[in-house]
Amino acid sequence: MSTSRGHRSGPVDRFFLKHRPATGFILDFEGALPDSHELAARTVRRAVGLPALNHLLPTQDEKRWRPREQRLDEAVHIRFHTGLPALEDLDAATNEVLFRPLPDGPHPPWDVRLLSGQDTGRFRLCYRIHHAIQDGVGAAYTVLALFSDTEAVGPHLHRAALPTAAGALRVLREFLLTSRHKRHWPELRAAPSRRWLWAYQDVSAVRVRSVADTYGASVNETCLAALAQAFRRWRHGNEHDGPTCPDLPALVPMSTRLAQERLAPGNRLVSHRLSLPCSAEELDEAVNRVRDRRRRSGHPGCATPPASLSHLSPPASASGRPVG
Repeated sequence: MSTSRGHRSGPVDRFFLKHRPATGFILDFEGALPDSHELAARTVRRAVGLPALNHLLPTQDEKRWRPREQRLDEAVHIRFHTGLPALEDLDAATNEVLFRPLPDGPHPPWDVRLLSGQDTGRFRLCYRIHHAIQDGVGAAYTVLALFSDTEAVGPHLHRAALPTAAGALRVLREFLLTSRHKRHWPELRAAPSRRWLWAYQDVSAVRVRSVADTYGASVNETCLAALAQAFRRWRHGNEHDGPTCPDLPALVPMSTRLAQERLAPGNRLVSHRLSLPCSAEELDEAVNRVRDRRRRSGHPGCATPPASLSHLSPPASASGRPVG
């Protein structure tokens, strides 16, 4: 858990400083392509008032975020990649963007990139920021503040509560169990190849909610069960009925970001250890097992739902996917 408050950095922040991951959102829009100069000016104008976008990365020895000393530079933080020959090239361009370095030096480590093809009816905005300076829930509220012209619903925010001995013991137990069963998944011990590809599948929120209601589970539990099924298919190729597949231990991030910290820099996270039921042959069994394990653990839920980004305007509509 990050203990950062105000403009102090916490242990989770410093962990991400060392490993340098990025987080953010990828937004697909339908509508006319915005004017590049107006978009850049508007984005930077709004960014000036957002705390996480106006701080530099601290060094490993520093405990506080460093405020920026220069004005935000549109040319550094807002980039455009237009004229892609086909709609499918958006995904290839997105993969390329995800591997590009974030701004550094005297510039806060975030950027917004607009991707568009010759089809002017659709375009994509990629918002990225160094994970040390913002977690996923904070990034969702920043995206809404940057791009939404109407009141929009963000992720659920945490309600403060006093720590308990039972909670501390549960955290310790989950930490000690994180390395169990790794020997059953040698595929995940391979060194990174740096040949990653961004993969996604758009699914209607109404459809996911309908499936979740069928099993008396939450949307998050249903998505975690689907992830377990995806790991099972990946391990056994396209065969539906492969050999026995071991369950996979995972750490599910849970937000502790309070209402007054919606836009504050830093990470407000704890993790919940969950064994993904990859041994389940069907989705219904996987959902039931995730739901039952969560109830036995005493947690109210497995993760914070992503922000609703459907109210971004203009243009007419948008959908959002988290990064990282």
